Amino acid sequence: MKQSRAIDPEERRRWVRDFERRLLDEEAHYLYTLTPSHYLNNQLDTVWLAE
Repeated sequence: MKQSRAIDPEERRRWVRDFERRLLDEEAHYLYTLTPSHYLNNQLDTVWLAE
């Protein structure tokens, strides 16, 4: 909430970094990572399937 009220961009950045640090260091119990996948970011509207 302090971040949204801060006017100075540098102060806002510090508040956001403090939040991220607390979230990832103290609050996060699991860190989910995405693995490379064949299905990500594919456009399938032009794919024709053989019968």
